[in-house]
Amino acid sequence: MGLDPELPGRNATWAFLPDRIEIAYSSSSGIPRLLRRIGQRSVPLAAIARAAVMHGDGAPVLSLRLHPGADPYTEVAAGQLAEDSELYRLELDRGQSDLAEYYAEHIRLLTEQHATTWSESDGFLLGAEPPPLHLRCFDADAHLDADNLHLRWNADATPEKRAGGDRTYPLADLRDVEWVRPGAFSGQLSVRVKGESGDRPPAEEDPTTVLFGLGCGTVADSLPFGASLLAGMRRHAAPASSGALSGGRRTALDAGPQESRLATSVDEIANAIRELGSLKESGLLDDAEFQRKKQELLDRL
Repeated sequence: MGLDPELPGRNATWAFLPDRIEIAYSSSSGIPRLLRRIGQRSVPLAAIARAAVMHGDGAPVLSLRLHPGADPYTEVAAGQLAEDSELYRLELDRGQSDLAEYYAEHIRLLTEQHATTWSESDGFLLGAEPPPLHLRCFDADAHLDADNLHLRWNADATPEKRAGGDRTYPLADLRDVEWVRPGAFSGQLSVRVKGESGDRPPAEEDPTTVLFGLGCGTVADSLPFGASLLAGMRRHAAPASSGALSGGRRTALDAGPQESRLATSVDEIANAIRELGSLKESGLLDDAEFQRKKQELLDRL
């Protein structure tokens, strides 16, 4: 059986390149909005721990398991995603089990050939969306730029949160992100500040936590935000000489050559500049910072 360089599935198409697998998610309405928003991912072979074939409803599913610490989406999701929203699974048709096994074995051989000395301390092998990003939460608006996380409390925030005022957290001062999958009345995103210890207040009162629910902080919005936040934190924590490989759509800060082409379309740069304008209007960026970051974005064109 010859190996076709592209393997189409019901939810995505995988393209096999010499050093990576390019995943393009289907844009049809039946596909989870998270996958449609992300659009595509570029997975270096060095990031893949193994490939496996599973049989759920009788149809085969080809899946990738990445090395711990290789991908910010996987780290932030922490196993909470619904099966159909998982990023690295390809749903095939009934009768394609042999084909799925063939590709799984091919991937296993490729990953053995591309084994590296990469470790989690070297940084992510895949990237995330570049800032600036905005996330509408139940009790706050969260803004992420290249250096800071800004939380602006709204009328639904508790008195305890509003009493402390809006918050700005330099990414260099943060050590972790915790994402709890949103539900109808639940879910949250929390950051952990370096040097913090002791008991934390309830999430409703915690100034390092924003709440989801009632349509705010959906999976498709909050998981990419959390992944970008974690990627920014790791970037600030990494030595200046280290450079992780990146993958995926809109990864302008971390992307390699392939991802840079994907991340620097005119529309994406325009959207990023509009987000910067919103931050400036909100008083979260001064004019000098706005002009500097705007020029950085324009330089990517």
